[in-house]
Amino acid sequence: MNKPMTCIIQVSALLASLAAGLAANPAMATPPPPPDMPNPARCPATPPIDSESNERKGPLQMPPRFAAIIRSSRTNLAVWTLGNANFCYPINNVSEARNFETSADFRFISFDWYGYEEGGHLVIDRTGRGQAVDTGAKPVFSPSRRQMAAIEFSESGFGSLNGFAIWQVNPVGLRRTVMIGEVPSLVDWRIDSWAGEVCINLSGIPNSRIPASSENYSKVARDRYVARPVGASWRLTRASGRGCPAV
Repeated sequence: MNKPMTCIIQVSALLASLAAGLAANPAMATPPPPPDMPNPARCPATPPIDSESNERKGPLQMPPRFAAIIRSSRTNLAVWTLGNANFCYPINNVSEARNFETSADFRFISFDWYGYEEGGHLVIDRTGRGQAVDTGAKPVFSPSRRQMAAIEFSESGFGSLNGFAIWQVNPVGLRRTVMIGEVPSLVDWRIDSWAGEVCINLSGIPNSRIPASSENYSKVARDRYVARPVGASWRLTRASGRGCPAV
């Protein structure tokens, strides 16, 4: 075999090897984001910030380690999605953000946010072209991670959920499947655990048990509740015994 033909065969074999490697590892096939992404300057214009209710003068402060996937201007968050899009979310009413987290696969970014007489917990889903869902409080995923649930309640109504909700986690995007807008008037509501995919243990504290001298509720007795499917929706009821059956 002559030398030119040998070179052609070797190059063809190399290209085939590279193609097989990309097919085996799709992450390798995704190009890195352009150097100016994520970019809040590419977000749609938003109304000016009302300085009387929001004194923040600059970008929203966030951990520098997230700069490759999320950045802020004074009025917008920009998130680089897994679908290679510059997802934008307006933050005119957000004065401060805390407790930034990402999921292990970096699909989700979430944080608590605070504004003038309002607040919540924002979950940003980086699949597709991006989606933002305000869950009120940090959600808890089911064992399969195909669902997530959150409960948040305050008598002032300043929270962004004020109820109990479940979202279905699709391959691309989130869809709310359950919303219960009326929950018992308890303090420090929380989701304690999922029992499989169809029962959730929750708890809260009646106002009568709240200690006057401390906000440490760790030793305060809690009222236990369970959430289960009933018909086409779910129902939140006072727990009997140990709550959801063990799985």
